[in-house]
Amino acid sequence: MEAKRRDREYSGLCRRIEKMAQILDGLNEEQRYILDSFVWRGVPWYEVAKVLNRSKTSFFRAVSDVEEIVGEKWQRWE
Repeated sequence: MEAKRRDREYSGLCRRIEKMAQILDGLNEEQRYILDSFVWRGVPWYEVAKVLNRSKTSFFRAVSDVEEIVGEKWQRWE
């Protein structure tokens, strides 16, 4: 375990995991659903949009919003 703490790659990975966990905590339920279903698991957009009761345009606007939020928070997080 001590070797893991001293390893730079392991430490960096731990920091990135914590960073993403904090970003996810700041998203609302719908944003997390979009990120999990559409972005990470690859569920087709029309299936996710149906669950969220959104049109195609509204759905992709929401996807863009999530990408902007996550990207901005990732860059600013220290």
